[in-house]
Amino acid sequence: MQLVLIGGFIGMEKKNVLFSVGNELIARGKKVGAVVIEDAECTENRTVDIDPAIIVKEMQNIPCTFITDMVAEMQDIDKQPAFDHMLIEVPFSLPPGKVKRAIMSGGFRDLSVAPLVYISDVTILKSDAKMIPRIVSTQIKEAEIVFVSADPMDQGTAAALDRVFETMNPSARIFEYSADSDGHRIGDLVDMLTS
Repeated sequence: MQLVLIGGFIGMEKKNVLFSVGNELIARGKKVGAVVIEDAECTENRTVDIDPAIIVKEMQNIPCTFITDMVAEMQDIDKQPAFDHMLIEVPFSLPPGKVKRAIMSGGFRDLSVAPLVYISDVTILKSDAKMIPRIVSTQIKEAEIVFVSADPMDQGTAAALDRVFETMNPSARIFEYSADSDGHRIGDLVDMLTS
């Protein structure tokens, strides 16, 4: 089973990306599970329809126990028939790398981890990169793929954002997604995650 960990700050539409990835994997004939954070405050608006073949488990967003709860959840998942992919929404207050390390040290069978994904947008440019909150900076530095919604951006803004991310994490791949262009598509992101 391959874990796909998706992190990002509040309001970055993690669930939309997560379920879009899940839908694409289902379309490719994969068995997919997802662990998502309950939206008690409805901070994210889900606009993506979920393929009914995706097995979804909701967890509470309690940062101090999320990792322990996730490892316990993985113990239950490990006893079930194997998923090809398990998509995990990481709470905004936790670095996905920390969650990855905890799960990988759990001794689960046949487990691999896709590149860590951090979702961001143009709001990061509203401050100097040196002034970005530490938790956001840590997550960007740990990410292997930085997913940027490029829909509201012009080329100059996109280039400036790329420079910020490249300064913070030169080894991360920047994935600019736009639903309305010929640029990257969700299928391209799935290719990056599964190759």
